[in-house]
Amino acid sequence: HLAKISPAKRDKIRRILNELIKFHYIQKHETRGEKGRFSNPEYIVHEFPCNGYFDHLKDTEAVSTDPVEPPRSNPPQQRKQLKQNIQVTKNTTTNKNLIWSSKLTIKQQESILQLLSNIEQESAQTLLDELAGQIDHVKNPVGYFRTLLQAYQAGNFIAAKALQTQSTREARQKNELAVEKSRKYAEEQLKLQINKHSGKFSHD
Repeated sequence: HLAKISPAKRDKIRRILNELIKFHYIQKHETRGEKGRFSNPEYIVHEFPCNGYFDHLKDTEAVSTDPVEPPRSNPPQQRKQLKQNIQVTKNTTTNKNLIWSSKLTIKQQESILQLLSNIEQESAQTLLDELAGQIDHVKNPVGYFRTLLQAYQAGNFIAAKALQTQSTREARQKNELAVEKSRKYAEEQLKLQINKHSGKFSHD
């Protein structure tokens, strides 16, 4: 049926399905008939990887109906470069050193921090920025972050929203610095004026 309604051929579709099954986006169920032969398989498609990890989180996380695009595969050369850039260290990531989305609860931060225990600081922040850029469309922030982390460790992570999140944060920080400088400058000018007038009154 998929081959009939899409330009992809049967072999390509089969490879795509197998990859989705491998990463738990599709569950394939086969049952035997009366004569012991396998009947047509049943495919169950999930928006997020369904490997049992998310079951205990369904009732505790915010629910959204907006779809989220799963991490996409990179070209082989780019994938190789990403793998080379992965730096694994011990206890290098701490809650104090990371910038978190304001939409994450303390409990969610703690769960994500456990996943990041062996991830280098800069890489951890990039993953968090990607989550922050996608969080409005995510049902389960912790589960989605785990998916991002798995893609990163496999060399398949693409920072679709992280760069935008970082640029927005940098622009906000520059604006805050500019406002702070303006405030200090205004205070200094006010003090100069006060001192000037105070000296004039003393002289008079």
